Amino acid sequence: MNEKFDSLVMAAKEHPSSILQALLPLVKPSRPVVIFGTCKELLQEIYMELKTTGKVTNLHLTSNWMRTYQILPNRTHPEVNMSGNSGYLLTGYTLK
Repeated sequence: MNEKFDSLVMAAKEHPSSILQALLPLVKPSRPVVIFGTCKELLQEIYMELKTTGKVTNLHLTSNWMRTYQILPNRTHPEVNMSGNSGYLLTGYTLK
């Protein structure tokens, strides 16, 4: 079976570098890659690895900050008490 995947979405407790290097060749060209992590520094390392290898383009590291809103008649506003950051996403597209 030599068919490849249409996308790669990862959320791992371990350092995602070795897992990513094993799975990235199994993804078709021009397909999305998304890696979730709770630690920004870990994803920054992966960002630099992917940037130097040239296997993924259009890389973006974004904060996945979810904010809840209270909706009442005639008024809507964000919750006053909210939790901290819920994680980070590293996204990009594979190259051939």
